[in-house]
Amino acid sequence: MRLYDIHTHIIPGIDDGAINREQSIEMLKMLKEAGITDVVLTPHYYPFEMPLKSFLKKRQMCFDEIKDVFDELGLKAHLGAEVYLSDVLFALENINELCIDGKNYLLLELPYGEKNKQKIINALHQINANYSAKIILAHLNRYPRFFKKDSLYELNMMGCYIQVDSYLFNCSFKRKKILKLIDMGLVHFVGSDCHNSTTRKPAFDLLKNNIDEKTYYDLLGNFENI
Repeated sequence: MRLYDIHTHIIPGIDDGAINREQSIEMLKMLKEAGITDVVLTPHYYPFEMPLKSFLKKRQMCFDEIKDVFDELGLKAHLGAEVYLSDVLFALENINELCIDGKNYLLLELPYGEKNKQKIINALHQINANYSAKIILAHLNRYPRFFKKDSLYELNMMGCYIQVDSYLFNCSFKRKKILKLIDMGLVHFVGSDCHNSTTRKPAFDLLKNNIDEKTYYDLLGNFENI
């Protein structure tokens, strides 16, 4: 069975994630030990900071530094991005190259400072209207105004998929809440959102130690089933 970490910052030297090849290797080894087979590489992309072509060129150049490690560890790499939701995004003719494997799943980060919930909902509708991408909302547990049942129902009805971070499962209260939401079909993916090998390391050990084996495999194998 394939097990996916769909949210990582392992590519070295491209964002606030791994700072060098050595740290990337440490993170990949941690994922390997947790049973992960497929690593989705999602460096931050801020449309207002860098043209898309420049980002894609840099992503490939930085990925090439660690490409060989995947073969050595028996892991499969999938190129993607954690794309920040910005009005500038809609200037792009298409966003396929930002999607996972250049296909149709887009990991999207919502703006923290935007207090107008309806503005964000309208932007998500605009992505659905303008592009063929299927939206995966990154670490939605960080947005209290969205991470509640009525809002999750609305997002699900819009066709959005919801990703939460693995470290949450170390807290009994949060774990029970998220597992309930998963049972209701309102949360779809668990990702590590790892940035380094120390303070923000892959935390699948927390996940694996706090849920049963079947649930662990169901959660991390879900990307293959959609």
